Formats: sequence, structure tokens, C-alpha cells
Amino acid sequence: MKSQYIVIPINRLFHGFASVRSHIVEKAMQEGRGLKIVWNKKIMLIEASEVCKGYHNKEEFRSIHNEEYYHLVDYDFKGKKEPEQMNLLTG
Repeated sequence: MKSQYIVIPINRLFHGFASVRSHIVEKAMQEGRGLKIVWNKKIMLIEASEVCKGYHNKEEFRSIHNEEYYHLVDYDFKGKKEPEQMNLLTG
């Protein structure tokens, strides 16, 4: 059974925004799932109905791993520290 959310750990915010690759956002929308963005021991949940509301950047990037092209979708990060959920994520 698939989780209600796709978990996305990120390393940094850019001016308070969390950037997610477009192919992950598209996958979440196709599967009717939300996003769980994890940064600095904080979690932000984006419900499936809200995934499409991120800011879609027009700049195109190319992955160094598989040469796939993608855009970034930015979400205003409003994370909450949730120790119980962090324990589930980290083991």
C-alpha cells in the first residue's frame, strides 16, 4: 500500500522556499498523493489537492545522473517540528 505522501528530504531553503523537482510533483499529482517535505528536523505536509499550487519555475535543469530535464516547483516552507514523525523517518 502506498503512503498518502511522497517524502522529500531537502538540504536547504532558497529565500524560505523548498524546491521540488517537477517530475516528483507530477508523480504526486498523477497518483493523488501529497508531499512531505523534510528540512532541518522540520516537516511540511502538502495535501494532494494543494500540490499543484506550487510556483512552477520556467528555468530548465539537466540531471547529472541520468541527463533527464526538469523544472523546479517552489513551496513556501512552513515546517513544524514534529518529534514523533521525525523518529519514524530516521528509524
